[in-house]
Amino acid sequence: MALCYYRTMSKLTEDERRDRIYRSKRTRVEKFEFNEQVVSVFPDMVRRSIPGYDTIIQLTGVLAAQHLVEGALCYDLGCSLGAATISVLKNVGTLDISIEAVDSSAPMIEAARAIVTDPRVRFHIEDIRRVKFKPSSVVIMSFVLQFLPPEDRLDFLTTVRKSMNPGGLLVLSEKIESFQEFDRLHTEFKKANNYSELEISQKRQALERVMQIDSEHTHFNRLSQAGFRQPRRWFHCLNWNSFIANA
Repeated sequence: MALCYYRTMSKLTEDERRDRIYRSKRTRVEKFEFNEQVVSVFPDMVRRSIPGYDTIIQLTGVLAAQHLVEGALCYDLGCSLGAATISVLKNVGTLDISIEAVDSSAPMIEAARAIVTDPRVRFHIEDIRRVKFKPSSVVIMSFVLQFLPPEDRLDFLTTVRKSMNPGGLLVLSEKIESFQEFDRLHTEFKKANNYSELEISQKRQALERVMQIDSEHTHFNRLSQAGFRQPRRWFHCLNWNSFIANA
């Protein structure tokens, strides 16, 4: 039954690709999961929910390409449908690199494998905390750390840092704690993208059960504690940031 969700996004109709998951009133809002239903509408969901998403993904590939040479390894952790991986491939051209793309959601990985067929990419269904890392030049984490238990985040980033080649690049994109004004503007952004108040409210309830965000200050301190050099913010829009740091 789930196979219908594993078609490439290009084969879905416009109506099938539209995020309407929380449109109807629910008696109980379950915790958010990256299941088959979410996979089928994921591109629409993130673009209508995350300010600057396309810019972050596009520039992630540009940033990564500056640190990838012949034979280099890149990790895309929490890869979802492989958007960041695709961006990296676009920016490195025919360069002989390897990308290990990891996500704990089986539906995400199955769909990603159908979308990205470049032999330089290997997809894995795995909890990113259990990855046995090989020396890498780039590690990308796009909106995934916020779904790990807070108590696991420093140890995980420390493990990632120790596995990376000297001078390697981490690209970390996250929703952050910010001003209430920005939270209100984010809500208006979603309304402008045709989400109703009911949809916004129910999705917020679902996410609050699985996603815990940090302040920018916490991110900077944690990256430094994990051993990364020169953590800095390269993108900021309302309560969405992207950071880079060097191994």
